[in-house]
Amino acid sequence: MIYSIDDIKKLLNRYFFSDGKLTSLEEIATNQKQIFTASLISFIEDNVETLKPHLPKLMDLFRMTFPEMKELDDTTIIMDFIDYTIISEIELAHNASSIMKFFAADVSLSNSLKNFYIFRIIEKIRFAKMQRESLRDTSAYNRHIEKVLTEVKDALRVLFELDTSYDELEAILEKYYEFNRHVNIPNSWIEFFSLKGYDTFNQFIDAKKIDEKAHLDTDFE
Repeated sequence: MIYSIDDIKKLLNRYFFSDGKLTSLEEIATNQKQIFTASLISFIEDNVETLKPHLPKLMDLFRMTFPEMKELDDTTIIMDFIDYTIISEIELAHNASSIMKFFAADVSLSNSLKNFYIFRIIEKIRFAKMQRESLRDTSAYNRHIEKVLTEVKDALRVLFELDTSYDELEAILEKYYEFNRHVNIPNSWIEFFSLKGYDTFNQFIDAKKIDEKAHLDTDFE
């Protein structure tokens, strides 16, 4: 049987708030993983407040949907869930980061997620510095950095959704801006300025007087 998003959301409602069982969702999660994930994200966004007491049931659902993660801790599972939505060929990435507001309600979990995502970015920056020393050719180095930029941007979006402070992210944003200046291609600047709308990012570009129009109007070679 093929389930629609509405069908799945009805089953999710029963699972979280009525007499539904986890096993009733297993076949859908296995055979329609992407649409199930999209339905779950939409369901969380629709029920942020009422779902807060049911975080343990949500984690059980994640473990069922991603059995390869079942032995991991809650924070790592949530990060892997977000990563899955980003690499999937469906429009999940934007919505997935917005549900971080749900996880932000749990202070301990929120702080763990912040630490993990900040560490992830710092590791990418550290590795990039090592590559700068080993890749003497500037073009080769820039190609490497170009691959890092999207991953840093995605991690920053989640951190912004978790209301990470400007003081916590200023140094990382400085390095992200520096990497963009090294690469200096249209797509990297489009991704950079796609973060506008987040207060922390806006504070950074205002403080550093970074002109969006000047960067996007650059005569790229």
